[in-house]
Parts: sequence; C-alpha cells; structure tokens
Amino acid sequence: MKSESPIRILATAYDYRPRLGGIATFAFELLLALEKIKGVSVQLIAPDAPEGAEFDRQSGVPTRRVKLSKQPSLAAGQLIAPLLREIHTFRPTHILNFLWFPESVAALAVSRLSLGNKIPYHTIVHGLEILDSNVTLKKRLKKTLAPLRRLALTQANLLIANSRFTEKVLRKIPGVSSARTRVLNLGVNTARFFPEKPAADLRQKYNLKDQRVFLTVSRLDDYKGIDTAIEALAKIKAENPNFIYLVGGEGNDLSRLEALVKKNGLDQHVIFTGAIPESRIRDYYNLCDVFVLLSREDWITPNFEGFGLVFLEAAACAKPSIAGLSGGIGDAVSSETGWLVDPTDLSAVSKLFRLLIADPELAKIKGIAARQDAEANRTWEKVADHFLEMVNQPGANHVRD
Repeated sequence: MKSESPIRILATAYDYRPRLGGIATFAFELLLALEKIKGVSVQLIAPDAPEGAEFDRQSGVPTRRVKLSKQPSLAAGQLIAPLLREIHTFRPTHILNFLWFPESVAALAVSRLSLGNKIPYHTIVHGLEILDSNVTLKKRLKKTLAPLRRLALTQANLLIANSRFTEKVLRKIPGVSSARTRVLNLGVNTARFFPEKPAADLRQKYNLKDQRVFLTVSRLDDYKGIDTAIEALAKIKAENPNFIYLVGGEGNDLSRLEALVKKNGLDQHVIFTGAIPESRIRDYYNLCDVFVLLSREDWITPNFEGFGLVFLEAAACAKPSIAGLSGGIGDAVSSETGWLVDPTDLSAVSKLFRLLIADPELAKIKGIAARQDAEANRTWEKVADHFLEMVNQPGANHVRD
C-alpha cells in the first residue's frame, strides 16, 4: 500500500526490543512494516536498554533511546520532554502509543502543553493492562490509576484493540466511544517463521523417533491451560502412548505442573524445556506436529489471552493449533488453521488428542492451510496497511478538546 499523503508517525514503545514478548514484537514489526511504505516516515522513542544500540543499528526502525524508569509512574513524566523535542524536530502527523501507561499519559500531557500544535494520538490496547483487580497489593495500587487511565483513553483519537474480544472489554470503560475503537490483529513475519526439516540435534536431545509431538511455548502461568493438556494426555496414555509433549517457557507454575506430570505417570511423555532461545524458536515449532495452548479466562486475577501471537508463529511454520476458545484466541486461530476447543472441557481435549495421535494426516492438512493463511492474510505488511486505513478514515484525526 502507498500512502496518498505524507504520514509521519511518532511512536512510543515502553516495552520494546531487544526485550522479548508479544507487545515488544508487535511494536517492532508494525513500525518496521510502516517505515517500508512509501510516503510514511516513522520515529520511535524507546527505553535505553542493554544491547539496544546494537539492535537499533540493524532494525530498520529509526529509534531514539531515552533513559526511562522501570516505574511507569516516573517514566510517564520522563517521556514528556522527548515527545516535545520530537514534535518540534520530526513534526509528526500522528502519535502512536503501544501502551496506555506510561505512554498515552505522556501523550495526553503533551497535547495539553502543545496547545498551538495539537497532534492526534492513538493507543494500542492489548487487554489485561486496562483491567483492575484486588488480588494483590500491586494490583490494588494500580487500581487507583483508573481515573487517569480513563482520561488517557477517552482523549485518544483512536483506541486500537488487538482482537474483537479486547475491543469488547475496552468498550466497558466509561466514556469510551465505540466510534473511536478499532480492531487490529497482530501479524507474523513469514520470512522468519517458515516450515523446514526438524533440527537433528533437537530430535536427538529429546529422543524423538516416530512419536506425535505436541508443543506449547508460553509463560508458565496457571491460566495457560498446560495443566489441562497434561491431564487430557494422561487420560489417553494407556491406549495411545505414542506422543511427546514439549513445554517451552518459564514461570511460577512450573513446580505445580511438574507435580501433575509425576502424579499422572507422564515423566517419559512430558518434557519441560525451560526458556527457548529466540534463535531457536522456529526450530521448536518445526519440531512439533501440533501447537497447543489451552488458555482459559480468569476474571479474578484477571488473566486471559488478548490475542496469541504464538499461534501465528506456529501457523507460519505450517503447524496447526489446538487452541482454547477463550479471550481473543478466536481472532488468531480458525477452524481452517486448527481446532478451537472449550479449555475447561477435559473430555473434549482428550478426544482431540486421541484423534490427532491416531491420524497424523489431519495435522498436516490443517498445517498447510495455516501456512497459506499466514502468507495471504497475516503478514505485518497487511497489518500496516490496515493500520493506515484506520488512521486515514474521516474523523480519525480530529483532535479532542
């Protein structure tokens, strides 16, 4: 897509590469795709970080690193001066924030300070960061920021949710107008994630022969549904023992999950790999037959999947997903690219595992469709085009008083 009139996007990303994670990846990949479009210029403000300068030299995204506190409340104030400086020198037509706090709070302050030079700002919404909870002291303290959050969000020109589910959650905030909410699903880098022969060293490391290989890559939290996958596999082990379940990642739920594996006699079938290096993540996707993530909704903590970038990464490697039908996962996985299942229905999950162990061709067929969908509909170039369509719509750039 070519921009019809010059667009200059000043972006703020408090969570950014070389740090890993969904938000950091979202920010980097979207800005890189936008920067490549004729008629679009990008300037990013990101936190100073170890290896940040080296990353920026190779990234292709024009980036100014600034010292920001790890405390968002302090970082919001620290972002104001860099924003004002870039407004003066870069002269953006839009400000894009990848988090409401501290970024949109700083953008709101700048809009009040630059009365003669108001610039529309847009905020990406991921899901959990806009919800409150009383579960921990930290969450109770965060809840006190609700009025500030409401102000920062309601004064934004566009609120861009990562899924239809997240948009519904967003619209429950008082003052958020449906006329200003949009949905922008994440994308996947199909040049980085693609199908290839399983790595011989990993097959040897995990002693893989002809077993069906299931894989989860996730932070190990209790809502991720790894426990459901373990219990479902335990139910079918006696009749269908020809499987290995690799669980990649770290988290505070590890000890409970290890105990669950031991309790169900799955020591020879479930392997916790620990953190997977970024350089090898594609190798792990290509090692498996099916990707698995059975996340469920927890409205007390709260926890849920706003979207699920890992599903697209697996799909780009021609791997279908067994996915929990919860949160925004339905925007990442379809019946053509995987199997959506109630993540609390142990019987249904067991039945699905049994089917896929018995008939491996089913996974191959859906894996091919998943790759085709990734190439045709899920690239970051497609996401960037969609973003530009949003900000070019009538009314999207009207600065609120």
